[in-house]
Amino acid sequence: MQKSGYMQVSNAPAYDPSGRKCRIIEISIDIGRYAVEAGELSKLLLYGRRCQVRHISQHFGKHLGETAGVVSLSFSKKGLILEIFPGHRYMIAKGGVENMLEGYIRYTKISAMHAPESEIHSCNSPTIQSTITPWVAV
Repeated sequence: MQKSGYMQVSNAPAYDPSGRKCRIIEISIDIGRYAVEAGELSKLLLYGRRCQVRHISQHFGKHLGETAGVVSLSFSKKGLILEIFPGHRYMIAKGGVENMLEGYIRYTKISAMHAPESEIHSCNSPTIQSTITPWVAV
């Protein structure tokens, strides 16, 4: 995994699509800038719910746009997986996000997740696979 961006607490509130002010966490990665509502991120850490990542625009203040991806808890519960459509995956340390929401730190790093090279090469190699049957040849 390699560092590809950061997540930080926004210094100004943003407006959601319905026009309400909300506190946001800005996500700046190599493919663009996005935002997550701080309340949704807190619910993710407490209850394990997925939360939406939205496009962010700046027209006389920050405005949240349409959904760009989701953030979910990893299987080990030690990190958050950020999925930006179509197919970009990133990893964020859960402890860093908790400390950021509590105000101990200002930002945390985001790392890109890549498929292992063995999977990449196995997909490109022209091999013939036989079907697996429950019968054993003696």
